[in-house]
Amino acid sequence: LAQEVAKHGSAAAGGTQLALLDLGQARAETDTALSALRDGDARRGIPRATGAVAAELGALQDGWDGMSGHIDRLLANGETQQSLNDLASDITITMSAIQQQNGTLVRSLLTTNAAAGDVVLAQRQAELIERMSRSIDRAVGAGDSSALAESFQRNSALFRSIQDGLLNGKRDSNLTLTAVTDERALASLNRMDELFRTVTSRVS
Repeated sequence: LAQEVAKHGSAAAGGTQLALLDLGQARAETDTALSALRDGDARRGIPRATGAVAAELGALQDGWDGMSGHIDRLLANGETQQSLNDLASDITITMSAIQQQNGTLVRSLLTTNAAAGDVVLAQRQAELIERMSRSIDRAVGAGDSSALAESFQRNSALFRSIQDGLLNGKRDSNLTLTAVTDERALASLNRMDELFRTVTSRVS
């Protein structure tokens, strides 16, 4: 069992999901084995430890208590990393769909001779989508869910502002946009908005 714990612990430290499951099982089996040796197990014909054997088991238990605490931390960190990986995978798929819709939007704006400034800002959305995707990848690589939300939000605010301007029109010191009227472009915008809401709800 000690060899199993060592083997799976090394693999789990590298973020291998299967190794995390094996490590958790090996930890539980070790606890069970030590308990049976210490307290006895009538079903398996193991007597309660006494004398020198009990003393040796006590020392072994002390060492295992320290090791099992480290294993618990490995398991907790591994579960967090796996959750981040799953989240990032789902978000990447959604961001790719948003990028495709943005491409359709830009083509529609060009086809309908939209204002040059509107087209430029719509094209800029593609860059913001890429930035947000990269920030997610970096946060996952660092295993930091708080960093994921913080870095994502910086580009998210500008993305939403441009989206709002294209949908409803906007004229202020930062942005000047005309509300889109072309049906195909509007369909892409609305779909982008719907998809992006699912992303922000999961990141925040």
